Amino acid sequence: MSVPTSITRRERKRVLTTGVTVLHCRYVLNFRGPRTGKRRQLFFRSQREAIAKRDSILAAIATGSYSESRSSMTVAGAIEHWLDNRRTEVKRSTWKTYRRLSTNCIIGPLLVGSPAQRTAYRMDGVKPERTRFVDMLGAVKITDLTTGDIRRWHRTLRAESRSANMSKTLLRAALALAAEDFGVRPPPMPTKLGRGRSRPKRTILTPAQAGVLLKAAQEDSHGLYYAWPFLTGTRPSEQLGVLWEDIDLEHNIVSIRRMQERTGELFEMTKTAAGAREIPLSPMLRELLLRRRSSCPHRQGEPHRVFPGPKGGALTY
Repeated sequence: MSVPTSITRRERKRVLTTGVTVLHCRYVLNFRGPRTGKRRQLFFRSQREAIAKRDSILAAIATGSYSESRSSMTVAGAIEHWLDNRRTEVKRSTWKTYRRLSTNCIIGPLLVGSPAQRTAYRMDGVKPERTRFVDMLGAVKITDLTTGDIRRWHRTLRAESRSANMSKTLLRAALALAAEDFGVRPPPMPTKLGRGRSRPKRTILTPAQAGVLLKAAQEDSHGLYYAWPFLTGTRPSEQLGVLWEDIDLEHNIVSIRRMQERTGELFEMTKTAAGAREIPLSPMLRELLLRRRSSCPHRQGEPHRVFPGPKGGALTY
């Protein structure tokens, strides 16, 4: 790719604080970014420096490694760009969680102290004793960011019992989007960071145990409630958001298109854009739905839920 460039000499008079007028000479490298077409100007003290920079830029463009004006993008800028892109793709409460994690754990600064001290600081804004602020990655340029920086940052979060792994996932996604949109090449993510605190191991039901549960559901008037997640694989919030209008018994399909908040409010969007889907009804699930439809309670003026509370309203946690 051929990129027109030029080097011009610029002289400007400057008046010093002493009143003396001096002549400042600069050499200006003029060119346009190969992707955006935006005009760029770089200033140098000597013509030799301008020529060397021009040659390095042309070589980078020829090899495809040139990064345009966003080469000065910081981690905080990449996070903001990623959050703007995710705003309409996830539900509101999920986006707020992303924002809170990004601000507190990635952009920083991080308040190091006990949970009670951190809560007191958020309430009254007064920094408690025996606490300190630690700089995070927000002000670091992506081009200056190293794998070691990310490893040390992750170690700090783990020591403070923060959401280190979730924050690392958000950081990885933000850096990947910056690389895709602006050509800013991030460093490799560190490996073998550890799992942090141990968690109780969850035991999954065996096929035989699941069979016992589903058999009991067929004999229980409320069996649809606990058989549904085994037969559809939906989240609890998605299950509680299903309405009878989403059930197509003619084509044996249920449409997952909304979810229910913890307050009982229906939200016309799934947790992620990929969560909106259609799920086929198995013969057992179809039978349970047909049995439930005639006796399902419904409160006048409210959406007709498949999984309502005892009196027909929202079933909350």
